[in-house]
Parts: sequence; structure tokens; C-alpha cells
Amino acid sequence: MSFVEEQIYAQYPTVHISEIEDYANMHDKEYASVLTTELKFINNDALPIKTFQSFEVDPLAAITATLAKFGDEEEAWIQMVVRPAAPNWHKRSEQYISGHKTKTIGVGSIASALWTPPDLKTETTKLTDYEQTRVSAAEEKSQKLAFETVLRIVYKGNITGSEAKLRLQSIIASYKQFNTTYLNGFEQSRVIDRQVEAYYRVRAIARNCFICNIEEVATLYHLPHTNVETPYILWSIAQTPNHQPIFR
Repeated sequence: MSFVEEQIYAQYPTVHISEIEDYANMHDKEYASVLTTELKFINNDALPIKTFQSFEVDPLAAITATLAKFGDEEEAWIQMVVRPAAPNWHKRSEQYISGHKTKTIGVGSIASALWTPPDLKTETTKLTDYEQTRVSAAEEKSQKLAFETVLRIVYKGNITGSEAKLRLQSIIASYKQFNTTYLNGFEQSRVIDRQVEAYYRVRAIARNCFICNIEEVATLYHLPHTNVETPYILWSIAQTPNHQPIFR
């Protein structure tokens, strides 16, 4: 934790950091509708999602906008859990890249194959523009630090089940901005009731985690900037005795 604090202070020297009660266990209120889900990659982990360098505005704005009009009897939890990927994680990317660059073919007649196995020959294939885009993106992603990542959403509200599903879908849709046609993107796992909420409370890394490099992690979550102006959301700014602002 001290390392994280030091990095935050380095970027935001006037910020004040204080420890609070674990927010995941603060509320035990019962709600009529509770829906939970986790997001997963559409394609192979080797392929990247759209990152902040391709956005004209902070992508967090679209996510906070989906939460802006919640009523007093509604709440949503969006949780992103990361941990360092295994040191050999890039080998899966290498296998993916190699599989697109080469192909194995059998050499020999059909008749001879009845009593002798065909000779196998590996050839380098000429990639289409679509395939070359994927290979280049996978190579670039594999060159950066990587993390096993879980992205889960919990919605709770005293509204009807159909309305709750619409609320949850609107949050999921805000993550479609990271999808790219030829590369990767997000889709939801099946919607369930309580299991994901239990994972949320203990910040578990489930089996269906995916690999993000450090650039993708920074895109999906970073400290809010002052240029994220979401209607109906008020950023609380206070002053400590020595006139340093507090962001909550």
C-alpha cells in the first residue's frame, strides 16, 4: 500500500489519503432486485482492446454517465481486480502469433497415406490485412507488463426485474466503447444473482479472468480527472486545515 500511496502523491501532491471502512461490507440493505455479472473478452487474450490513446475524451465519462441518474433506492458496484500475470504469460501470445504466421500441411497422396503417414511441412503463410492487423496488435500487447484481470458488476435496486436488467445492460454497454472490430472487446458472462456478489466482497480472482497489459489496465481504470464532467454527479471537494483538497 505504501508504494501505491507514494505513486498517487507523486502525481497528485495536494491530495489527502485516509483509510475508511471496507465499502464492500458497509451495506446490508435488502433490495427487490439484485443482478450480477462479470465481463469477459470476446476474442483471444493475446488481442488488445481499444486503449486511451484512441479516445478523444476520457472513457471513464461514459461509465460514470450510466450511474448518474440512479435513484435513492438504487446502487451499482463496478469492481476491477488485477494481479500480476505469470512470468510466462507472453508464451500464449507467441503461440497465437505463430499460429497465424505459419500453417502445417500434409505432403503425399491419399493412397500412400493408407499405409504410411503423410510428411508434415510447415509453411509461412501470406497474411491478409485483417490477419496482419491482429498479429501486429498481439505483438505490441505482449511487449508490456501484464495482469490477470476481473471486471464484475453488481446492480441493486427497489425496482422491477425488467427495469433492473435495463440498468445492468446500460452499464455493460458503456464498456462496449473499448471494443474494436478486428481485435478484442467485452461481452458479459451470464447474469446470475448472488455468486458474483460474494466474489465482489472478497475481491476474488475467478477462473474466467483475462489478461490485460498495463496500458489496458490504465484505460479501464485511473483516478478521475477534472475534465470528466458527468451531469448529475457532484465531485466532493473539501479542504484540510493546511488547505489541501480532499477527493472522495
